[in-house]
Amino acid sequence: MADEPALKEAFARGEDIHRRTASEVLGLFPEMVTDEQRRQAKAINFGVIYGMSAFGLAKQLGISRREAQTFIDTYFERYPGIRTFMDSCVAEAREKMYVTTLLGRRCAIPEINSKNGAVRGYAERNAINYPVQGSAADIIKVAMVRIAHRLAKEATKRVCYFRFTTNWFLMSPLVSWKT
Repeated sequence: MADEPALKEAFARGEDIHRRTASEVLGLFPEMVTDEQRRQAKAINFGVIYGMSAFGLAKQLGISRREAQTFIDTYFERYPGIRTFMDSCVAEAREKMYVTTLLGRRCAIPEINSKNGAVRGYAERNAINYPVQGSAADIIKVAMVRIAHRLAKEATKRVCYFRFTTNWFLMSPLVSWKT
């Protein structure tokens, strides 16, 4: 969605995105990144896209606000497509008073132009969050429908499947596919 070349390249090569972020932000070779540094990068990857401030990141990672701000600034320097994406989501919300998912579902953001800074900030975070989370939900729904159709058509035994957050569970006696 952000069309960030460095992250797209890392994803295409099957790299650990959080390790890659730690490498980029901390200026280390990926193999030098510790588990703790990877954990910090994961917090940055998820926190920044959802509008976490340096204060919030500092609190979550147990570091100074200054260090957290340096992480955030370096993150946006290394991945400018993320900032562009975030800004475009907010701009879309300001113009249309809503944002959309990849499949076109809408979420109204009426508070986007509020004079109250806290209310406006919350709306801006929602303007960024909804396209990301909503599109992820869209993709999962499409996949679930396709799997259900395939199972109904090709599985020779009953299969029960369900999703819990980001995990899928398929429960079945031994399933054999029709050939």
